[in-house]
Amino acid sequence: MESEKLKKEQLHEYQRFASSFLLTHPVAILLLDMGLGKSVITLTAIEELVLEQFLIQKVLIVAPLRGARDTWPAEVIKWEHLQYLTVSVMVGTEKQRIKALERKSIIYTINRENIPWLGKYYEENCLLQQAFVKNGDLSVEQYIAEEAKKAGGTMKVTDFVRFEKGEGIEKKQETFAAEIASMVNGNK
Repeated sequence: MESEKLKKEQLHEYQRFASSFLLTHPVAILLLDMGLGKSVITLTAIEELVLEQFLIQKVLIVAPLRGARDTWPAEVIKWEHLQYLTVSVMVGTEKQRIKALERKSIIYTINRENIPWLGKYYEENCLLQQAFVKNGDLSVEQYIAEEAKKAGGTMKVTDFVRFEKGEGIEKKQETFAAEIASMVNGNK
């Protein structure tokens, strides 16, 4: 038998206050002892920002492995008012993390050790984060911003075609001996 979900009204006064504080302060830190509801407080604020105020669409939560994998998804299931929040857990093998990242979700959780992987993944797979071909010191996003500033307006990528470096260039593979034999036989 499935246990009954907890209701938003069951949040303690300090939890409601902390959630409200997060909503009204763009930069905040939540310091509470273990077991006092930091996860549900934060998820309640996220629920408000995503589903009621429509101010954000996606959230990345960085946590220790067990928190990212177990705690955050369990809290969403436990509370009735959080039922419309979806959580995608980006832990495990690289293949599992990519699958979780590509899943449509509101909340993405990841453990701290996988943050470098996430940065590298975006750098390699997201057009705007990739190095600009003509100037590797700039990302595509930085190049667009510079050009927009020069033009005195804004620029937006609406479509693109991706080519790999060297793609389309067929390099003839020939050994030195075969090349000499070819020249001796008069076939250049």
